[in-house]
Amino acid sequence: MSDENWPSDSQGRPGGPHEHPALDAKPGFWDGKWTEFKRRFGASMKEQGCALIIAGLVLLVTLFGMQFFGWR
Repeated sequence: MSDENWPSDSQGRPGGPHEHPALDAKPGFWDGKWTEFKRRFGASMKEQGCALIIAGLVLLVTLFGMQFFGWR
C-alpha cells in the first residue's frame, strides 16, 4: 500500500539521512549584549543613586515572601 500524500523514493525523495549545513562560525546577535546591558544598568544606578532603593525593595520582597509564602 502506498500513501498518495507522501512521495515515493522514485519521486526525488532521498533514501538516506538528511544532512544539515554547518553552523556559522561568526558570533550571534546576542553575544555580548547581556554584558553591555549590565554595564549600562550599573552605570545608571550609580549616577541616579537608585541602587539602594532597588536593593531595599528586593530585600523587602524577599523577607515578605519568606514570611508569608514559605520561600527558603
